[in-house]
Amino acid sequence: IRSRSDQQKLLSEPFAACVADAWSPSASSVDVHLSFKVVQGVLRVGDTVVGLPGETPMVCRSLVSFGETRESCESGDIVEKGVFSPGSHGSHAVIDVSVGSVLCARSHLLPVTTVCRCRLMVFGTDLPLVQGRQFVAHIHTFTGACTIRKIVGVINKKTGKLQGASGEKRSACAALGRGMVGLVEIATATSVAVQVKSTAGNQDGKDAPTSVLSHIILRDRGKTVAAGVIVATA
Repeated sequence: IRSRSDQQKLLSEPFAACVADAWSPSASSVDVHLSFKVVQGVLRVGDTVVGLPGETPMVCRSLVSFGETRESCESGDIVEKGVFSPGSHGSHAVIDVSVGSVLCARSHLLPVTTVCRCRLMVFGTDLPLVQGRQFVAHIHTFTGACTIRKIVGVINKKTGKLQGASGEKRSACAALGRGMVGLVEIATATSVAVQVKSTAGNQDGKDAPTSVLSHIILRDRGKTVAAGVIVATA
């Protein structure tokens, strides 16, 4: 549950939303209909946003949330149907904006990448996380194949720091087993828009809330193998 101050901070952030569904009302229509959840900021009818990863500019024409027509939506709102007219890319908007896309403000484009560095906690798995092992990655509404590119190292659970990062010799780590926390580089098969986990704390000294755009879950054969946050992009 977010505090009032956290919610106010999210409202002041540039707009960003995760697309859960996308469809065209007809074969001849140039508009695209989107269902999405607002992660941060405010979207108003008439605003121009960009759909990532394809960098598709679109103008918001109407918003429907909880069965009511709205003039705006804000952080935490679920929009059942938003009608958008594509910008300069025209007919390519339907192709470039789909489930797993992210809408964001033109002035603040989020990173789009195929390689990200993550802090992961390993759960139940018969085989450890090793370089080259493949999984299905779940990042906000994005779902796609991914591969472990590199095991950077083990993270100390008590300090939260990478073992050996303070100057002492770092022991080699080729695998992460059950219950371990590590820093891992992951490569996705397709580009995905993400938000790097903020290291800045709140005024009260507590960690800033983690955005859903920073969360990552690795699954294999229907089981959750590891989960964590994205801390850097390539």
